[in-house]
Amino acid sequence: MKIAKPLTATEQRELDALVAKIEVAYRRRRQADRIGLRCLREIHQRRLYRAYGTFAEFVREKFQGRSRQWAYDKMMQVETLANLEGTGIKYLSQAKAKLLRGFPPEAQREIAQEAGKARLSTWREVATDYAVVTVSERYSPAWVVERARRVMKGIDLDPASCPKANRVVKAARYYSRQQDGLAQRWQGRIFLNPPFGCTWKDWIIKLGQEMEAGQVREAIVIGPHNVLCSVDCAWFQLLLQGSILLPYRRLTFLEPGSETEIGTKYGTFVCYLGPRHTMFAKVFGRYGTILKAVSSVPRALASNRM
Repeated sequence: MKIAKPLTATEQRELDALVAKIEVAYRRRRQADRIGLRCLREIHQRRLYRAYGTFAEFVREKFQGRSRQWAYDKMMQVETLANLEGTGIKYLSQAKAKLLRGFPPEAQREIAQEAGKARLSTWREVATDYAVVTVSERYSPAWVVERARRVMKGIDLDPASCPKANRVVKAARYYSRQQDGLAQRWQGRIFLNPPFGCTWKDWIIKLGQEMEAGQVREAIVIGPHNVLCSVDCAWFQLLLQGSILLPYRRLTFLEPGSETEIGTKYGTFVCYLGPRHTMFAKVFGRYGTILKAVSSVPRALASNRM
């Protein structure tokens, strides 16, 4: 076992000074809190805590029995706040810091500027919207497309695609952004991974209209998990007619312009609509939980009433 090097007299004086600053800071709040957090981070980075043994032992003794994880969360809090320089945010709660932790610094600043001094619930909404928008142009996971093709015995149309994305989907036809799939006729077996965001429901409404008209026989749709809360919307009734896969792991999407797979900050689902529910469960069941409504609902799909 490696024995920690004792503190020098200079290091001991510096540690005592940092600890004193922390104690003063934690008798105050808000802006003063940042001073204490910076001092705590300096103690950790310079390993001045070794006078107490381990970092966990130092935290436990100096912070009334607190855990090492508590200290790590506090240090993350001040590091995240430092990323928000120039946004006007002078204090960041630990809950908001945790919310931003999964985003790169530039995204943290954008979310903070939009949310401002609002409540944590508003910060969550802004962060979720930001995460949704950032994946709106990412291409479908190959394994989902392959299994969708297996369930439907082929893909006739991808109405929200592009030449590169169709190399994976291999649909007989596709509509690009310039062609505007929402303005076109859909037919046959549909694979649909529309842009996530405020327009996502428009694609579902369009799909419902084409199914009601008998033009679309079956479809597989990829969507963001937050729309599953829209149970009171008429367009959501279409999804309730299908089988919904909630994956055990978050889907990764291909980033435009590269072969890099990018994860999401939130969950996604895969929905099947058509007559092959047993086949869908057989092919996709190993990847998550399959949901299927046990009672029928009216198929009021063509409107967008609440």
